[in-house]
Amino acid sequence: MAPDSTISQGKQHQWLFDEGVLHWNQRRKETEFRPNFSGFNFVKQSQRSRLWGCPGDLVGDERVILAGIDLRFADLQGCTLTRADLRRAHLQGANLRNANLAHVNFENADLTDCDLRNAVLDGADLSRARLVNANLSGASLKGTNLAWADITQMSACEKHLREANLFGAVRRVFAADGVFQS
Repeated sequence: MAPDSTISQGKQHQWLFDEGVLHWNQRRKETEFRPNFSGFNFVKQSQRSRLWGCPGDLVGDERVILAGIDLRFADLQGCTLTRADLRRAHLQGANLRNANLAHVNFENADLTDCDLRNAVLDGADLSRARLVNANLSGASLKGTNLAWADITQMSACEKHLREANLFGAVRRVFAADGVFQS
């Protein structure tokens, strides 16, 4: 069960953007609260914080670096996280409805029970991610990499899944109505 939100949104933003991911994760261990970044543009905000940079092991332009962050049960509905580094992130039960997640690196992230309805995941890397029971109904998946991902009990439109790489993905069966349920 998700904890109640008792920490103000401004305080949460300060913890993340002023102190960074390591301190954020420590605060999540010490204090139970529901992270709230609903409608937040991480790309715009992060350019002025320690979360912006070029990860040493990734080639390319600078991006929001949130690798390993604990955002379990977070409200991220409608947020913008394009090109963010969310490798090994803990996003269990997070609300990512209508979020712009194009080209995000979710490699080895846990998105179990996530609500990703109508999210834009074009070009995202979800290789080896855990999407058990995730709802991707209406999500755009053009060029999305789901190689070796665990998509057991994931819901998504079969038509959209055809635009993604499912090589080696752990899955079960397609439903007859055109909605994919593994």
